[in-house]
Amino acid sequence: MKYLQGSSSHIILIIGFSLLLYIPGLNVPGLGGSSELRYAAVTREMLEDGHWIVPYFHGEIYVHKPPLYFWTAALLSEAGGTVTETTARLPSVLSAVGTVLVTYFLGRSLFGPRAGLLAALMLACSPKFHSYAHAVRLDVMHTFFFTLSLALFYYGYTNKQRLHLVLAGLALGLMALNKGPLTLYFPMAVIFFYLVYCRDLRFLVSKDCLLGVVALLATVLAWAVPAYMEGGSNYINLFYENNCALYAEKDREWDVPLEYLGDVFVGGAPWSLLLPLVLYSYFWKERRSREMTFLLIWVLVIFVSFSLTFQRRSPYILPLFPALIIVVASYIDRRLGENPLKWTYSVLLYVLAVGVGLLAGMIANNPDVDRQVLMITVGFLVLLSIVVIVASIRHKTLYVLLVASLVTLGVCAISQDVYIKPKVRQGVYDKVFCKEVSGMLKPGVPLGVYQHLSVRFAFYFYTDTQIIFIHDEKEFAEFFNSSEDAYCLVSPDVYPALSGLISSLPAKELVSGKKKYMLVSKTKRRVQ
Repeated sequence: MKYLQGSSSHIILIIGFSLLLYIPGLNVPGLGGSSELRYAAVTREMLEDGHWIVPYFHGEIYVHKPPLYFWTAALLSEAGGTVTETTARLPSVLSAVGTVLVTYFLGRSLFGPRAGLLAALMLACSPKFHSYAHAVRLDVMHTFFFTLSLALFYYGYTNKQRLHLVLAGLALGLMALNKGPLTLYFPMAVIFFYLVYCRDLRFLVSKDCLLGVVALLATVLAWAVPAYMEGGSNYINLFYENNCALYAEKDREWDVPLEYLGDVFVGGAPWSLLLPLVLYSYFWKERRSREMTFLLIWVLVIFVSFSLTFQRRSPYILPLFPALIIVVASYIDRRLGENPLKWTYSVLLYVLAVGVGLLAGMIANNPDVDRQVLMITVGFLVLLSIVVIVASIRHKTLYVLLVASLVTLGVCAISQDVYIKPKVRQGVYDKVFCKEVSGMLKPGVPLGVYQHLSVRFAFYFYTDTQIIFIHDEKEFAEFFNSSEDAYCLVSPDVYPALSGLISSLPAKELVSGKKKYMLVSKTKRRVQ
């Protein structure tokens, strides 16, 4: 492994491995879920109408999220003149690669080059991180700035580097511009509890810390002031309410901490399965280092904070995975220098890696895969397992196992994106469905959507059809009485009750994947 000792070699390997994992999912047709479609639609409206300071959605001011992700996607889309599925996903892909690189540098700074390299490669193909790396969501970009800010803080604090602390404040400001001001609590809590552990709370009033705070405020105000001038105090107030009331909902689910624990182990598998050994080693076998303590505080702050909300938002714990993976990578790195594990443990480790990788693939996607293809794949993996185990025993090293695990998880991830997702994702069906329905409508005639069907977001992004929300039966009747030509999309479950409100309204049943809709029309030309 001497050819992988250099920093430049590590960086090239990390970038190449990450791009190999993430690029195949960029051009998958169809965006899945209302959040992805809504964010893509906001980006398109920003690019086409020039709403760069205050985002708009469906012609109205969008107060739910800050604009950084939309800025990035719009700028990446500007060369082509339009927002596509690829350009909408690209900010997440770039953020994922950036997070993997920051993880490498942080792991290298804490535990050495080999531990940093292992951590970066392990994070890149971890099931949860990979699944969000090409989703049109804010979570991966949030994870990038979260990881970057804490890495800069730790290096600046331990090495007395003022510039790094200022840059940490800048990264925190950008994180707030990506997902809102409330997210600042989590990295700040990590910093606070780490300073408590170091018995150095005086640092919070030091000049270096205050300069970081100034950088944070300057970054946020660079957008907030123009936003106030354009949207007024009403926009700022609504933005604050929608972002800071996010965790104040009334419903509580008391089994959330246990579910989050499952998210951690499944999302970081197979590496997370070594976490109990890491904790045992930390508390009872080895000296508790500051480096390990910093990372464990990082993990605990996120896990405990979201567990105490008693509401499960699985994507929100994504920022704990870089720290978790570095912790496990440092443990593996130390064990690589010791006597090799017995062959039984080697077999168990590899089988867990392959098995969890396959399970993650089935969880992330609809398992409607041809049985013959699945059997061939399993047979190939069993054969590969035998070869790797024999090689590992013969060479008395865990490197073969680690590399084989990375390759296996990478192959599973790529096969999901290239072969499985395009065939089964509901987003593909919705894209075709929206274009089909738009072709049925008369030009310029709006489409009503009864009781906020989720497919309305697909209409926003994939078509230019004007969408009108219809909340109840009274609005439904007024919608058809007020216009000569009118169309409305309703669920088959509510159509019988609506059909009696206005007589002689033809309806056509339409199918999008496994979902069914009724297109009700009032027009001289019946729906074909």
